[in-house]
Amino acid sequence: MRSVSGRAMMVAAVALSLAVAAGCGSSGGSSNGGSGGGGGGSATPVNSSTCAAPVGKGQYEIVSDLPMQGASSHQTKQMVQAIEMILEQNHWKAGNITLQYQACDDSTAQAGTWDSATCSANANAYAQDTSVIGNIGTFNSGCAELEAPVLNRAPGGSVAMVSPANTWPGLTQKTKTPGEPEKYFPTGKRSYARVVAADNFQGPALALTAQQLGVKSVYILDDKQAYGLGVATYFRDAAKKLGIQIKGFAAYNTKTGTNYQALMQQIGATHPDAIMVGGLVCENGGQLIKDKVSVLGPNTGNVKLLLPDGFTTQSTIDESGAKNAEGLYSSVAGVPPDQLKGAGATFVQDFTNKYHPDALDPYTPYAAAATQVLLNAIKASDGSRASISQHLFGVTVKDSVLGTFSIDQNGDTNQGSMTVDVAKGGKLVTYKVLTPPSNLVETFH
Repeated sequence: MRSVSGRAMMVAAVALSLAVAAGCGSSGGSSNGGSGGGGGGSATPVNSSTCAAPVGKGQYEIVSDLPMQGASSHQTKQMVQAIEMILEQNHWKAGNITLQYQACDDSTAQAGTWDSATCSANANAYAQDTSVIGNIGTFNSGCAELEAPVLNRAPGGSVAMVSPANTWPGLTQKTKTPGEPEKYFPTGKRSYARVVAADNFQGPALALTAQQLGVKSVYILDDKQAYGLGVATYFRDAAKKLGIQIKGFAAYNTKTGTNYQALMQQIGATHPDAIMVGGLVCENGGQLIKDKVSVLGPNTGNVKLLLPDGFTTQSTIDESGAKNAEGLYSSVAGVPPDQLKGAGATFVQDFTNKYHPDALDPYTPYAAAATQVLLNAIKASDGSRASISQHLFGVTVKDSVLGTFSIDQNGDTNQGSMTVDVAKGGKLVTYKVLTPPSNLVETFH
C-alpha cells in the first residue's frame, strides 16, 4: 500500500509527464463572456491535491476525472494522453475560447480504485472554480452518481460532464431504481452525456456470447456497486430470455487480499457451464480469476468466464497472469480500436506513434471522442457553463474518432455496438462485434 506521501509523488509525476508531453496552448483571451470563464486572464487551476498541474494556457479550464491509481491506471493513463492529444491538435481552443487542462484523480492508493469521498470532493472543487467549464469523466458510474448532481447545481450554471466510460443506464434513463435519472439533475436541466452504450446493451451482448459459446447454465457474481450489480442484472435478464439457466446470483467480497477458493468450490457444486462477474479488475479481480482457474479449471475448459468492460483492459491479464486469463471473454462498448475507420484510424495511428503503448486499451478512443464532444459544445456556446451544457444534447457529431454519431436529449449515444474480446497469448483480441436485438435491451419509460 502506498502512503499519503506516495500519492503526492504520483500526482507530481503525472503532472511532470503531462508537462513534458504537451505543447503550449494559446495564451490569448476569449471574446466570449459568461459565468463559466476565468475572467480576462488565465484560468485558475483547480485547488486540489488530486489534480495534476495544468497543461496548456487558456482563459477556461477542462478537467478529467478518472481513477489514476490501481489496476485501472493502465487504461486511464492512456485516456489522459488521448484527451491531451485532442486538445493539442485543436491548438487548445474551441472556436474563440482558449483552454487549459488538468487531469484529476478520483482514486486513492489505499483503495486502488475510485473513492466516494474523493469523487465528492473533486466535484465540489470543480463547481467552485468558475474557470472550470467541462469535466471529461467519470470512469466509474458510482463516482458519476456523486459528481453529476454537484456539478449540475454549480454556481453560475451547470458544469458539463461527458463520460467516455460510464455504462450504468440510470445516469440518463429511467430504471428500476427510484428517482433515476432525475435525481442526478436537481436543477431540472440535464448536464451529463456519454459516448458509450449503457449496460442494458452490454449485459445482453455478454448473454448472446454465452449462448453462442454453447453455455446452458451460468452462475453470476456482482460487486454490489451500481455498475457491477447493474450489468450483472441486465446479463441475467437477457440470459433468461435466451433460455440459459441461472445457477446462482450472489455478491462477492471485493476487498484486496480476499481468497476466492471457497467461493469457487461453492459455485462448482452447482455445475455451471460459465461464471459471469459484474465488477472491476481493480476490485481484487486478478485474484478472482486466479482462484477460478485454480478450483474450476482453465477458461478454455468446462467452465467459461464472462466479464464486462470493468475487466476489458490489459491490466486484467497482467494482474491475473496470462495463463490464468487465457480464454476469458470480456465485453466493451463500441467497436475495437483496430476496426475504427477514417478519423478513428488516424487517431489510433497518431496515438500509437506518439505514445507507443504496449497495448491500446479500448476506452482510449472514447476519451478522445468525449473530448471532441465537449469541444463542439464549447464552440457552439456563448462561453457560459449553462450554454455549454445545453449544447451537449440533440447533436450530431461528425467525423469524430468514433465516426459520425448522435447524442439524444437524454445524453445517450445512438451507437449500440458492443465488442467481445477473448484473452489469447497474453493479450485481449477481438472475438466478435455485435449489436443486441431490441427484445433483449431492457428500457423503462
